[in-house]
Amino acid sequence: MLVLTGPPGVGKTALAGEIFDQLAAREIPHAVVDLDWLCVSYPFPEGDNFNEEVALANLRDVWRNFVAKNGAQRLVLARVVESLDYLDRLREVLPDPQFVICRLTARTHTLRARLRARESGSSQNALIKRAEYLAAWFDDSGIEDLVFATDDVSLPDLARSVLTTIGWLE
Repeated sequence: MLVLTGPPGVGKTALAGEIFDQLAAREIPHAVVDLDWLCVSYPFPEGDNFNEEVALANLRDVWRNFVAKNGAQRLVLARVVESLDYLDRLREVLPDPQFVICRLTARTHTLRARLRARESGSSQNALIKRAEYLAAWFDDSGIEDLVFATDDVSLPDLARSVLTTIGWLE
């Protein structure tokens, strides 16, 4: 399993989509899940502001379906991972997961520009502040196995680099 993490606006979802395309072009069985979309519901349970329990329960079922119906052998997850405990929770819901944690980085002005272009709603400013906070947090976290910058690199080149580094492509 490849986990793409980093602050909002860094390019997790875009990279996951490109990785999907490159693996599909090589007919490699896989699935891609942006965990943010598996927990979009309201109200949030008390003490779970990001609906993590819902995301994890849905992931368990979605992955089971990808394996059973599509023969998926690899999983690419896009999600902000803020603790080693969260990785333990992923291990609880996925059978025999072997993780590679790939942290994506971008300069602050790049994060701001991407979020301003992507988020036009009422949460834009809060998301920009969260992205700036998380970018600094990730720099000190040591949570990752690999780090890739998303500034000034094409998505196809970045995806090839990540996939080659983790041994999914030669």
